[in-house]
Amino acid sequence: MRITRVVVAALSVLAVKSASAQTTTMDFSSLQPFGNYDDLAQTFGDHANLNVSNQTRVGFGNATTLCGNVDLWNAGYSNLPTAAFACTDGNVGEFSFLPGAGKQVTISSLRVGSYPSDGITGPARNFTLNIYNSSFASLYSYTGVITTSLTLNPNVTNGGLTYLQWGTDWNTGLNEITTDVTNIRVQPPITAVPEPATIVLLSAGLAGLMLAK
Repeated sequence: MRITRVVVAALSVLAVKSASAQTTTMDFSSLQPFGNYDDLAQTFGDHANLNVSNQTRVGFGNATTLCGNVDLWNAGYSNLPTAAFACTDGNVGEFSFLPGAGKQVTISSLRVGSYPSDGITGPARNFTLNIYNSSFASLYSYTGVITTSLTLNPNVTNGGLTYLQWGTDWNTGLNEITTDVTNIRVQPPITAVPEPATIVLLSAGLAGLMLAK
């Protein structure tokens, strides 16, 4: 099992949480009743400070779009009550998150399940989950094997468009994707403080000017 975290430095902003975080959990069970293979609506997960979209790509990163949605399934992915999965097998499901102006989004946690399960455990399924920024630079990566449901806690914060992708087996599905939206705090300017030696020289110079009068 391999976990990789990549820290991306920002010069103009600090990625920090504030007490005013707007926390939401995308739980597909709230959409029931729906049929297996139904498309997930593009508006699901949206709120005033976050735009959420979904699609399926032929591979990870900025790969070609295969279909403009992920699909929904009722019970069957480990013990998840519902799940979202790529529209065809061998491809990559994607959610994208765009915070509003002056905001940043944190992908806090999510659950992964394996299909078809006995209600708790599914077959061993290999899967990879990646998170990227708007330039498709990696912010987080996890590769492992899923049988019973797994909770991942990326806790990745980004001040712009953020992509969450998983695949490539459509028998791995996601649910309960939790995000936090917070204000971006601008880093205050750094004021230079004179070194002690500089202060001594300045004092000596001023004293010399006073004696010269």
